[in-house]
Amino acid sequence: MRSWKVTEHRREAAFYKYLLENSGLIDGEVTDFAFIYPRSNDVWAEKFGSRTINAFFKKLTDVREKIKREEFPCKVSIFCRYCDCNGMCPMETY
Repeated sequence: MRSWKVTEHRREAAFYKYLLENSGLIDGEVTDFAFIYPRSNDVWAEKFGSRTINAFFKKLTDVREKIKREEFPCKVSIFCRYCDCNGMCPMETY
């Protein structure tokens, strides 16, 4: 697997770890994650590393601060169609 893809998967898994641990659905900490690729029948699993978790929280803090300062510009993407601001955003394309 390409190194950038591994980094993206770790970042995504850290986000889901954060959501699950703060959802009230579980007691305790999520320590491992796994990705399953049905087409190739591959499985990739590992423990969360402190670098991944620290990078996630640094990014989360940065994004929150930029939003508070209104320094978080819109970016038009395919995900715009799922945004709650759809229909009122000046960047709207859908």
